[in-house]
Amino acid sequence: MKGRIFDTKYSSKGIFLKVGKDEKNYVSLMIFSKNVELFLKQAIDPSNFYNGKNVEVFGKIVSKKTPQIVIDNPAQIRIIE
Repeated sequence: MKGRIFDTKYSSKGIFLKVGKDEKNYVSLMIFSKNVELFLKQAIDPSNFYNGKNVEVFGKIVSKKTPQIVIDNPAQIRIIE
Protein backbone atom coordinates (compact mmCIF):
# COMPACT_ATOMS: atom_id res chain seq x y z
CA MET A 1 0.00 0.00 0.00
CA LYS A 2 1.03 3.61 -0.48
CA GLY A 3 0.21 6.64 1.62
CA ARG A 4 1.43 9.45 3.84
CA ILE A 5 2.35 8.89 7.48
CA PHE A 6 0.46 11.56 9.37
CA ASP A 7 0.84 10.47 13.01
CA THR A 8 3.03 8.34 15.24
CA LYS A 9 2.39 6.98 18.72
CA TYR A 10 4.43 5.08 21.28
CA SER A 11 2.88 2.35 23.37
CA SER A 12 4.17 -0.33 25.69
CA LYS A 13 4.07 -2.71 22.72
CA GLY A 14 6.05 -0.54 20.30
CA ILE A 15 5.49 2.21 17.77
CA PHE A 16 2.35 2.84 15.71
CA LEU A 17 2.60 4.78 12.46
CA LYS A 18 -0.68 5.94 10.91
CA VAL A 19 -0.81 5.91 7.09
CA GLY A 20 -3.68 7.54 5.24
CA LYS A 21 -5.67 10.73 4.85
CA ASP A 22 -6.93 11.37 8.38
CA GLU A 23 -8.11 9.83 11.66
CA LYS A 24 -11.11 8.25 9.93
CA ASN A 25 -9.28 6.72 6.96
CA TYR A 26 -5.97 5.10 7.85
CA VAL A 27 -4.00 1.90 8.31
CA SER A 28 -1.80 1.41 11.38
CA LEU A 29 1.74 0.17 10.94
CA MET A 30 2.81 -1.64 14.11
CA ILE A 31 6.51 -1.95 14.89
CA PHE A 32 6.81 -4.13 17.98
CA SER A 33 9.43 -3.13 20.55
CA LYS A 34 11.56 -6.17 19.73
CA ASN A 35 11.85 -4.95 16.11
CA VAL A 36 12.55 -1.26 16.79
CA GLU A 37 16.23 -2.16 17.32
CA LEU A 38 16.46 -3.24 13.66
CA PHE A 39 15.52 0.29 12.62
CA LEU A 40 17.86 1.93 15.13
CA LYS A 41 20.80 -0.16 13.80
CA GLN A 42 20.20 1.57 10.46
CA ALA A 43 20.08 5.01 12.16
CA ILE A 44 16.29 5.18 11.70
CA ASP A 45 14.06 6.35 14.54
CA PRO A 46 10.69 5.24 13.10
CA SER A 47 8.64 7.78 15.03
CA ASN A 48 10.57 10.73 13.57
CA PHE A 49 12.10 9.47 10.33
CA TYR A 50 8.85 8.52 8.56
CA ASN A 51 6.45 11.11 10.01
CA GLY A 52 5.03 13.34 7.28
CA LYS A 53 6.55 11.30 4.45
CA ASN A 54 4.94 9.38 1.62
CA VAL A 55 5.73 5.69 1.87
CA GLU A 56 5.14 2.37 0.20
CA VAL A 57 4.52 -0.42 2.71
CA PHE A 58 4.81 -4.14 2.13
CA GLY A 59 2.92 -6.60 4.34
CA LYS A 60 -0.38 -8.26 5.03
CA ILE A 61 -3.23 -6.06 6.23
CA VAL A 62 -5.04 -7.66 9.16
CA SER A 63 -8.22 -6.41 10.75
CA LYS A 64 -7.94 -5.34 14.38
CA LYS A 65 -9.67 -2.30 15.87
CA THR A 66 -8.41 -0.59 12.70
CA PRO A 67 -6.68 -2.18 9.70
CA GLN A 68 -3.07 -2.93 10.61
CA ILE A 69 0.19 -4.12 9.07
CA VAL A 70 2.86 -5.58 11.35
CA ILE A 71 6.30 -4.30 10.36
CA ASP A 72 9.06 -6.79 11.18
CA ASN A 73 11.97 -5.01 9.47
CA PRO A 74 12.88 -1.70 7.80
CA ALA A 75 12.74 -3.23 4.30
CA GLN A 76 8.93 -3.25 4.56
CA ILE A 77 8.77 0.57 4.45
CA ARG A 78 10.12 2.56 1.52
CA ILE A 79 9.98 6.35 1.19
CA ILE A 80 8.54 7.50 -2.15
CA GLU A 81 8.09 10.88 -3.83
